[in-house]
Amino acid sequence: MAKKPGSKAFKNRSGNPAARGTASSVASLGVVRAQRALSDVVPAFTAWALEEFGPEEDIQILLGDLKAFFSMCGTFPGTVSATDLDPEAASAALELVREATPEAAEDLGQSLHDYVHFLIASERWTGSTENLNRLHEVAERASAGAPPLLPPVVVPDLAPDAAWQLVQDVPLWQRTVALLQWIGAGQAVTDTGVLRRKDIAAAAACVGINAVGTATRTPWRDDEPVPVTSMLQLPWLMTYWEAMLSAGLIEVTATKVRPTARAAAVRADPAVGLATAQAMAAMVYADVIYNNPDWVPADLLEPMTTALFTAASQNTPPPTQEVLATLDDAAGNDMASRIIRARLQQWANHGLLTVGEHIVVPPVLREPLSAALGGVLPEAPLAEDDPDSLHVQSSEAKYQLKIQVDGIKPPVWRRIEVPAAIHLDDLHRVIQTIFRWEDYHLHEFRLGGRDGASYAPYDPDADHWGEPPVDESTVKLSTLLAAPKDTLAYNYDFGDDWDHTITLEKVLPASAKVARCTGGRGLAPQEDSGGSWGWMDKVDAANDPEHSEHEAYREWLGLADGEPLDPAVFDRGEVESRLAALRLRR
Repeated sequence: MAKKPGSKAFKNRSGNPAARGTASSVASLGVVRAQRALSDVVPAFTAWALEEFGPEEDIQILLGDLKAFFSMCGTFPGTVSATDLDPEAASAALELVREATPEAAEDLGQSLHDYVHFLIASERWTGSTENLNRLHEVAERASAGAPPLLPPVVVPDLAPDAAWQLVQDVPLWQRTVALLQWIGAGQAVTDTGVLRRKDIAAAAACVGINAVGTATRTPWRDDEPVPVTSMLQLPWLMTYWEAMLSAGLIEVTATKVRPTARAAAVRADPAVGLATAQAMAAMVYADVIYNNPDWVPADLLEPMTTALFTAASQNTPPPTQEVLATLDDAAGNDMASRIIRARLQQWANHGLLTVGEHIVVPPVLREPLSAALGGVLPEAPLAEDDPDSLHVQSSEAKYQLKIQVDGIKPPVWRRIEVPAAIHLDDLHRVIQTIFRWEDYHLHEFRLGGRDGASYAPYDPDADHWGEPPVDESTVKLSTLLAAPKDTLAYNYDFGDDWDHTITLEKVLPASAKVARCTGGRGLAPQEDSGGSWGWMDKVDAANDPEHSEHEAYREWLGLADGEPLDPAVFDRGEVESRLAALRLRR
């Protein structure tokens, strides 16, 4: 759960732990230079933070945290830059604080996280993309109370021909090829886009799963096929299915799944084969690492899984299964550890790692793993005869969007990543998900203000003033937003009028066709609470025991006795878990 910027918890009764960690060198030249580096961007950062967070007293606390952090970074070798921070120095500084006061490290990590987003939003970052990704991860881990950032994945330099030979021996790829061969010229799908019940057994066998489709789920013995009523109940089969879709190996129409031109090119062109296999692997790694069970806190299981895969990708020393004991100590959560132990052999069965005397990620899969951990998944190259190659443009990219509910203080917004080619009806579903709207009411998108073009669900019987809206299901986001700072309006519930501003912040490399939340602020408002002003009034009443409707609003909001209602609170993990269950139709 994200904290308020620069939480006052960082200033504890025993003094600032950052200051204690650097007391002997606070006047060193490195510290002075680090403080000067930060001072150069303080005015711009303050203006940005006031617009994003407010009020001013919180921003001053945040600045105090950052000054302490920069002072600590100045005690390590090298020059500290305000726009090209060394992630290793940042990690070491945060670890010093964590050893003294874990809660303070979480708050300092959140302040650093805010600062990193300022550098991204203001385009002031001058370092490498790799360092930016690692710095972002350093801050996220610290703010979540996770163990310190692990070393980067060791990616060996493999010749393309040798890498292609190696990847063909990986079970993950062999099973992908087997599933493609079974699909053949095409297989029927249901109206939800998954295989028919009678075909589940054959498809599952291709990926090493012993299962059978049945009308009802019944008990079974370990030596019998697992009975399922839908393909959706087999997570590993769905992982292959989604990765093959994202890698462009298959396409699903209203009635069929069939291989694409790229699938044929894989067999004919080793370069396309290698790139596609590695794109598949990256997507599967991302699914394994980030899509965790709802009943296990993601901030415990995800760091442990990441730590295990990272340790297994180092050349020396290769970890043994004893590394799991270290992960136990780091996380302090036996449930997460038991899940990882149970899954270890599953991951090995698919070739994501090998388990013997040592646990090792195959060298040919190190690059895909690194991409998954960095959050930028590769996309396989298009074959020359692939018809999709005629349409490779900005729509093949990924968009970083900031979506804000207008008129609420403190601000309520979410930062998400979606395919640039997402259709507006799917974007509507994403917005409903990230703000917990219940989709009871009408909505529309507008480009160019109140008098601009309107996009909404197709309804031939609806009455419209003037021109009817364009059918939103036919419009891709990339046709409306093309460059950073372009905006689109979204209105939900024409009675309460929840206006949202959608801002394109960055155009990123293409990755898996899923939606991700990477940040946000503020508690999502309650459905039917009277719009922005009505919601703020209800929050005030719920937190004011003297208000005449205090008890009525608390009961309406479902608050327990003594439970505060913090309008600034934001839980990214909770948003991510709901997005993970959302299947984009295109």
